[in-house]
Amino acid sequence: SARANVALVDLPDIFRGGYSNELTAQQPQLGAAPTAGVPVGAVQGDLVIGLFDGISPGPMLSGIGSIDLLGSFSLLPKVDAAGVSESITNYGAGARIGLLRQGLVTPGISVSAMYRVMDDIAFGSIDDGDPGEFAANLRTLSVRGVVSKGILAFDLAVGAGYDRYTSDVSVGWMLDCKTPECESYQPGGAEIVGRFNGKLTTSAWNVFGNVALDLLVLSIVGELGYQKAVDTISVDDLQEAGLPSSRNLTAEDLGGGRLFGSIGLRLTL
Repeated sequence: SARANVALVDLPDIFRGGYSNELTAQQPQLGAAPTAGVPVGAVQGDLVIGLFDGISPGPMLSGIGSIDLLGSFSLLPKVDAAGVSESITNYGAGARIGLLRQGLVTPGISVSAMYRVMDDIAFGSIDDGDPGEFAANLRTLSVRGVVSKGILAFDLAVGAGYDRYTSDVSVGWMLDCKTPECESYQPGGAEIVGRFNGKLTTSAWNVFGNVALDLLVLSIVGELGYQKAVDTISVDDLQEAGLPSSRNLTAEDLGGGRLFGSIGLRLTL
């Protein structure tokens, strides 16, 4: 199968300004840069290879223990307006085990796992005058359990999953320091450039449901779900790190829970 995806991505709005990286005695704390919504499109191909159809212990039961190999490849074309100066590829492989094949009265039940790797991505450049820069090479392990059933012209499915994200991360920032301490070090203030390189790992659980309306060769598909981080950042973590608290962040802001959804059209040839 092949698909095209379009999403609205929130990025730091470092291209049109509206931020300040100047630290003065009158402004002892710095806020986050504003964000801008940027539409981003990608193309994706998926491949399923059936290895074993499973066993059928009874007339109403089939597909128990079926095994499929899964493959995936996606391409995000370069979008200069969003700061994506090079195309980004994401590819993955995995397997799916069918616990029960969908029948006239029985639902389909399956468990799958996919491992995906993304190209190195970079955003912003201190050398080009941006206040910050970020680079990462995301790797994701996704496990899903899904129960599905067709009723009349509708295909219904609910499921739950677990995602583990790992990435080598490089973060840089430039600070225009004009406090009395910096003035005493260098007349007119000093530009302070900092960089951090490390490895980050985080995990999240999710639940989701989707509905597909089949109209012969055309289907309308919608999905809605909720994702919750396993290891969340607390207000105490920010305070212990000495980060600014002027934004009055609360535990709810840092809880790591997000709704997600999508809608699309599927053409079956």
